[in-house]
Amino acid sequence: MLQSGLEALDRAEEARKIIEREGMITTTGKSGASHVHPAIGIEKDSRSLSLKIFKALNIHMDHIWDGKMFLG
Repeated sequence: MLQSGLEALDRAEEARKIIEREGMITTTGKSGASHVHPAIGIEKDSRSLSLKIFKALNIHMDHIWDGKMFLG
Protein backbone atom coordinates (compact mmCIF):
# COMPACT_ATOMS: atom_id res chain seq x y z
CA MET A 1 0.00 0.00 0.00
CA LEU A 2 2.84 2.37 0.83
CA GLN A 3 4.40 1.75 -2.57
CA SER A 4 1.11 2.60 -4.29
CA GLY A 5 0.88 5.86 -2.34
CA LEU A 6 4.41 6.84 -3.27
CA GLU A 7 3.84 5.92 -6.92
CA ALA A 8 0.70 8.09 -6.97
CA LEU A 9 2.69 10.98 -5.50
CA ASP A 10 5.39 10.50 -8.17
CA ARG A 11 2.70 10.47 -10.87
CA ALA A 12 1.26 13.72 -9.51
CA GLU A 13 4.68 15.38 -9.53
CA GLU A 14 5.36 14.24 -13.10
CA ALA A 15 1.99 15.65 -14.20
CA ARG A 16 2.81 18.94 -12.45
CA LYS A 17 6.11 19.18 -14.36
CA ILE A 18 4.31 18.57 -17.66
CA ILE A 19 1.78 21.31 -16.83
CA GLU A 20 4.59 23.74 -15.97
CA ARG A 21 6.32 22.96 -19.27
CA GLU A 22 3.25 22.88 -21.55
CA GLY A 23 0.82 25.20 -19.78
CA MET A 24 -2.64 24.63 -18.31
CA ILE A 25 -4.50 25.04 -21.61
CA THR A 26 -4.05 22.95 -24.76
CA THR A 27 -5.47 23.48 -28.21
CA THR A 28 -6.56 20.83 -30.68
CA GLY A 29 -4.74 20.64 -33.96
CA LYS A 30 -7.76 20.49 -36.28
CA SER A 31 -10.25 22.92 -34.76
CA GLY A 32 -7.96 25.02 -32.58
CA ALA A 33 -10.37 24.63 -29.66
CA SER A 34 -8.90 25.25 -26.20
CA HIS A 35 -9.13 22.64 -23.46
CA VAL A 36 -7.80 22.15 -19.96
CA HIS A 37 -4.59 20.12 -20.12
CA PRO A 38 -5.34 16.45 -19.35
CA ALA A 39 -2.40 16.33 -16.93
CA ILE A 40 -4.36 18.57 -14.55
CA GLY A 41 -6.83 15.76 -13.88
CA ILE A 42 -4.02 13.26 -13.51
CA GLU A 43 -2.27 15.46 -10.95
CA LYS A 44 -5.46 16.03 -8.97
CA ASP A 45 -6.49 12.37 -8.93
CA SER A 46 -3.00 11.15 -8.10
CA ARG A 47 -2.55 13.58 -5.20
CA SER A 48 -5.95 12.65 -3.84
CA LEU A 49 -5.16 8.94 -4.04
CA SER A 50 -1.78 9.35 -2.36
CA LEU A 51 -3.31 11.32 0.51
CA LYS A 52 -6.04 8.70 1.00
CA ILE A 53 -3.46 5.93 1.11
CA PHE A 54 -1.19 7.81 3.52
CA LYS A 55 -4.16 8.55 5.76
CA ALA A 56 -5.14 4.86 5.77
CA LEU A 57 -1.56 4.02 6.76
CA ASN A 58 -1.67 6.72 9.47
CA ILE A 59 1.14 8.65 7.77
CA HIS A 60 0.74 12.39 8.24
CA MET A 61 2.23 14.70 5.66
CA ASP A 62 3.01 17.71 7.82
CA HIS A 63 5.17 19.53 5.30
CA ILE A 64 6.09 19.29 1.67
CA TRP A 65 9.00 21.58 1.00
CA ASP A 66 11.27 21.80 -2.02
CA GLY A 67 10.36 18.31 -3.18
CA LYS A 68 11.17 16.70 0.16
CA MET A 69 8.48 15.13 2.28
CA PHE A 70 8.70 15.25 6.05
CA LEU A 71 6.59 12.67 7.86
CA GLY A 72 5.32 13.51 11.31
